[in-house]
Amino acid sequence: MIVLLLIFAILGGWVLFKYPTVVVVVFFTLTIADINLTFGGFPVNMRALIGLAIFARTVVSMKDFKGAHFFQSTVVFIPCFIIYSLLTTEFNDIMTFEYVKTCALSFITVFVAYHYYFTRRTDLLKISILISGLICFADLVYTYAHAGEFPVERVYHALLGMETELDENGRRIETINHGFYGCITGMAFVIILNDYLNKDLWNRFLLALLPVFGLGIVLSTSRSAILSLICICGFLIVRKSIEEKSTGRLIRTVIIGAGIVIGVLVAFAWVSAVLDLKSEFLEYVSLRLVDEPIAVMRKHLGLNYNAGSLEALDWREEASSDAFGAYLSLKFPEQLFGIGYWGFVIRDLGHTNLPPHNGPLTILIEFGLVGLVAYVLFSFFLIRSNLRLNDKFPSMVVSLFFLYIYCFGQNHQLVESITYVFLATIAAENDLLRKHVSAAMLSMRERLAQLKPQ
Repeated sequence: MIVLLLIFAILGGWVLFKYPTVVVVVFFTLTIADINLTFGGFPVNMRALIGLAIFARTVVSMKDFKGAHFFQSTVVFIPCFIIYSLLTTEFNDIMTFEYVKTCALSFITVFVAYHYYFTRRTDLLKISILISGLICFADLVYTYAHAGEFPVERVYHALLGMETELDENGRRIETINHGFYGCITGMAFVIILNDYLNKDLWNRFLLALLPVFGLGIVLSTSRSAILSLICICGFLIVRKSIEEKSTGRLIRTVIIGAGIVIGVLVAFAWVSAVLDLKSEFLEYVSLRLVDEPIAVMRKHLGLNYNAGSLEALDWREEASSDAFGAYLSLKFPEQLFGIGYWGFVIRDLGHTNLPPHNGPLTILIEFGLVGLVAYVLFSFFLIRSNLRLNDKFPSMVVSLFFLYIYCFGQNHQLVESITYVFLATIAAENDLLRKHVSAAMLSMRERLAQLKPQ
């Protein structure tokens, strides 16, 4: 094993020196798909190791990054926000070394994402999202085939012989909620759709991945991902049709969408039959995807509904309401600056030992009104600038919108690397586009000066 690790280190060092963009794609993929590799029982966090390696490679070769002024860019807000979160957490005396490591890795992710987009303007992050989507889809299929129930079993765990954590009853511990896999496959879906509508798709064969990623969302049973997908796809299709004033393109897109839906349903039925899934598991999938949403809708419309179908959706609504009530009961300084990362659970403010399951509300409670307002304003102005500078609706903004809608039913994803990497890439694109605009204006002024009579 030592020899294999040595060989891997030498090969990795050569690739890092010769083809750093390959390492960046690997790093982003590990970040987005939330993969932490270990080998032979060695307590080595490969994502952190690769992140440190590409960070060092970037710093050493800063001469290759001319014009990429990280600390003069709007992206500097993210490391400032990370520092603010650390200070708030330390002030509330709940700082852990694990959170410090997480914040350090988040900074590395932001730094690398900004510099490599600014200097190369290659779609490294987009490639990583598509790869991550395929990985998450494979994890879901493997879970359905091997276990026939959640939590999700990851393919790389099986390939590397990594042991699965078990609780006191011998059941597998769910370290990542299965909705996460729907989020990643959903982001991959909307990227391909947006590129198709923008006529920027690398290859039309990528459209064949839409049913795959659509099936991934269904297999994950994530209502948040489905809601995000419906909102984003509807917005993109209507926007493009209005922009081009073309009902024909709208009809073609709707037909493609209907074909994808039919394909996903047929594929799910085929997977269920081939894998001979347990009837209890199929009933659970049906409950999450059909029964619960219908029951919640009927409840809010004042109609009769099956109370037995109200589980996670109804509970999340109640949990968010209780969490906001807990926020209002905090002292004013705590309302203003927050109670620190994971403070809601540590104090058990929800009386369930669970977080509030609402991303913006989580920021409000743990990082205060100051943190939430700063985060929202930064995101708003960053995205607005990107939309103004682009002549097409950018895929990174589409992915970020998908993630934002998804996180209304989740927890800390908005203040983790998976979101920061999109914000950093968008900031880099803004700075790059402004640089090109400034260069074009300077060139125009020089030409006008030459045309003036002497």
